Amino acid sequence: MTSRHFGSLTAGMEILERLALAPDGVSVSELSRDLGLDKGHAHRLLRVLEDRSYVQQDPASKLFSATAQVIALAGRVLRHLDIMNAAPSVMRELLAASGESVHLARRVPSGGVYVAQERPPARISVETQIGSAPELHCTATGKALIAFTEESEWRPLLPKSLIRYTQTTQTTLTALRRDLVETRLRGYAVDDQELSLEVRCVAAPIFDFMGKPVGCIGLSGPISRMELSRIPVLGVLVAGGAAEITQRLGGRPTEVTLVTTGG
Repeated sequence: MTSRHFGSLTAGMEILERLALAPDGVSVSELSRDLGLDKGHAHRLLRVLEDRSYVQQDPASKLFSATAQVIALAGRVLRHLDIMNAAPSVMRELLAASGESVHLARRVPSGGVYVAQERPPARISVETQIGSAPELHCTATGKALIAFTEESEWRPLLPKSLIRYTQTTQTTLTALRRDLVETRLRGYAVDDQELSLEVRCVAAPIFDFMGKPVGCIGLSGPISRMELSRIPVLGVLVAGGAAEITQRLGGRPTEVTLVTTGG
């Protein structure tokens, strides 16, 4: 392919990107000025994109805009993306950086399910049972999965009475709501011996292109190594890993309003 063709491809992509930011449409003159293109060249590229149904021109205003064909193309790509394909290398990086067990969970209608794990060799570590479901109110994984959803979605998934596993387990909705707000503010959830004594965990959500949580990635370890002073460092680390997987999925974080009062 010649440099001229490469130049046309680049210019065509820049035109699409510019149109995607202008829902009301853009004129040929404006595109030419903004992108530094010859007006005739820009017009020819627009006609090619129009022939492929990626661009449309309003007959009255003569402005060009992107069409839903762009979304359809993105959708075909996104349907082939999955956390099981996007997460393994990130899990290995987190294991190397933290030295602690890394676990991956998928969001399912009933809450979540653990689907993968990486454990440090020749070291005491926390084992996660693949295929098991995390407790939503007292695990970092569970809280990461529900913190970025509306309460109307996660409350029906909880039992009427929240089970107490340890002295630090939260057993009221008020305490859980407060924890979920803190999770959203931090960007990661914390389990401080809430399910199992001597074990701490951190986890962060993974989002799809609609901004919905589709899973989460977390770290677990004994409190002798995962001291409270280390939690913020590990939390930022795991949140970064979740953000990387989200990016690979073409995802984006969501916006949810949470309340801190009520029974």
